[in-house]
Amino acid sequence: MKAYFVIYGFDKSPEDVSKLLGIQADEVGHKGDERPKIEGKNRPVIQDNYWQINSSSSEEYSIDAHIKNLLKKISPLLDSHSEIVEYSKKIVVHDGISVNCPKPGAYIDYATSALLGRLKIDCDIDLY
Repeated sequence: MKAYFVIYGFDKSPEDVSKLLGIQADEVGHKGDERPKIEGKNRPVIQDNYWQINSSSSEEYSIDAHIKNLLKKISPLLDSHSEIVEYSKKIVVHDGISVNCPKPGAYIDYATSALLGRLKIDCDIDLY
């Protein structure tokens, strides 16, 4: 499972977002840059600047644990930088649960859902 928080669609450089928040991103992208090729496939150019933090949760199949891990890292930063709240942002969870887990499912508790809503963060869960 891979889970990450991403801020995107802003005019500043991703490095400026790191400076503003006081935390280094795990990955950044600059609008117009070419994406790295995967298995020889061409990928489209990056459409928007983005700044990304990855989950470090050790709970492999718990979507809720990954989201909580990300929120623990970023919610204090977003609370103290109101201008970031206006940027587009979301938490993305990519998972191969249907292949790797005998009982696929997703659970997000009320407190986590409420915090996502308060911080205006969309949650995109891709199960395949």
